[in-house]
Amino acid sequence: MLLLLHSSDLSLDAAMKSMKYHLKQVVSQQKLTFEEFSTLLCQVEACMNSHPILLLNTHSVDGIEVLTPGHIVKWKTPSRNIQPGDVVLKEDCLMPTQWQVAKILTTSPGRDGYTQVVNLKTKMGLYKHPVNKLVLLVLSE
Repeated sequence: MLLLLHSSDLSLDAAMKSMKYHLKQVVSQQKLTFEEFSTLLCQVEACMNSHPILLLNTHSVDGIEVLTPGHIVKWKTPSRNIQPGDVVLKEDCLMPTQWQVAKILTTSPGRDGYTQVVNLKTKMGLYKHPVNKLVLLVLSE
């Protein structure tokens, strides 16, 4: 389990207090199986890593943007450019552990030649969406 913490003991104490709070809210006096407890820990981790820590932009087209620990723990390795036909996960205002699957219809490159905006299709409809809010799903070989 990966929790993003500051180096001080104070933030470690705050993170542990938050984790205990979430666990107590859900578990109370219940007895959980190993699988149920593992799932619960993953959900608590997602909740803690989605908590806003910094205001980024109040003038965004999508509304107010905030930085969360989840933004920081994402991998930063170069990946191939998103192309029409690719399947992606669309970040949305859903629960921290829920994602919308979408298929790329068309792409719009930026000045650098990399795709910046895409038109995509989900089960909810057609959308124009920035690629920085998408996660490319790759086929296992």
